[in-house]
Amino acid sequence: MPKNSDQNDALDERFAENMRRLRARRNLSQGELALRLQKAGLENFHQTTVSRVEKGERQLRIGEAGVVARELGVTLDEMLRPAGEESLLEALDDVSTSIAEMYEQIHNDAVRLLRAHRSAHVLLAEATRQGRGPMDTMDVLSSSPEFIAEWTAGRTVEGRARHLQQILHLEPERAVKDARLTFERQQWSTDGVDPEA
Repeated sequence: MPKNSDQNDALDERFAENMRRLRARRNLSQGELALRLQKAGLENFHQTTVSRVEKGERQLRIGEAGVVARELGVTLDEMLRPAGEESLLEALDDVSTSIAEMYEQIHNDAVRLLRAHRSAHVLLAEATRQGRGPMDTMDVLSSSPEFIAEWTAGRTVEGRARHLQQILHLEPERAVKDARLTFERQQWSTDGVDPEA
């Protein structure tokens, strides 16, 4: 018989701890939670009742526990989980959400980059069609000194087209590869594991 009593006490403690934690996470005072519980049908719940439950001084009936869980936005099962488990579940949910949001951002940025690449190719083709496409350094050096100065300063269509041609190697795949290398180097500097090894 004492074993069941110990299990019940552990469940009561878990419920009280989770009630306290969830109430605080939702920025509710004990009085505010009591008002919500009263509106949900637990007319005899006051701030002192919430306080006593959270301290483990008052046990709840199953129906009361269900209403408390519902008003805190969780299931009764979640109210009985060890607090560490609930924190771990929250952390897993937070990381999953962050990864999904970051993936969506990377996806959208990659689409924008690919569109910019397409526009760059169209512009380079138009510049070439007009005879003002990217010029190699050797072609520039055989030009007039004035043109060389303008080209070097990036003030000519040919110079800008050459620059655009040079940066077209910046593909989304390369950005991800470069980011991975940067991340691995940062990890290596903090935990001493060489990513190249």
